[in-house]
Amino acid sequence: MSLLRLSVLLVPLLILGCSHTPSAQYSDMRASEIIAYAAANPEEGVRGNFLFSIRAVGQAGNRVFLNLQDDYRDQRNISIVLMPEVQAQLAERGLAPETLKGKQVMVRGTARRVRISFNNDDGRPSGLYYYQTHLRLRSADDLKVVE
Repeated sequence: MSLLRLSVLLVPLLILGCSHTPSAQYSDMRASEIIAYAAANPEEGVRGNFLFSIRAVGQAGNRVFLNLQDDYRDQRNISIVLMPEVQAQLAERGLAPETLKGKQVMVRGTARRVRISFNNDDGRPSGLYYYQTHLRLRSADDLKVVE
């Protein structure tokens, strides 16, 4: 195969390889960088292993949120989302979400930008919204408490 043909085949692969979503090699990213990457790549988000300090724990319905900021609406916040199955797995390990407040955790997953809509008093969407960055864990194995 000629060098020209080979370069025609390899150049697009190199370009695609350079434009991938950030992954585990970015584990030292600051929260602001994770939020920016997630906003820039709303479909794919940003994957990796991230070290976070949990400042607040909240709940909405059957979901528990581990928050990096005291106010979950803060634009600098990332919410680690624990669905019921992950909560149950953590409970099997003797780990209650409330005990994680004030701790450092290493989490593995994909941070994504999520649109949060405000509802009127009658429960209908008001047309107003804001964005949060969520990192939904697939398994309790995706969370490790750093001692």
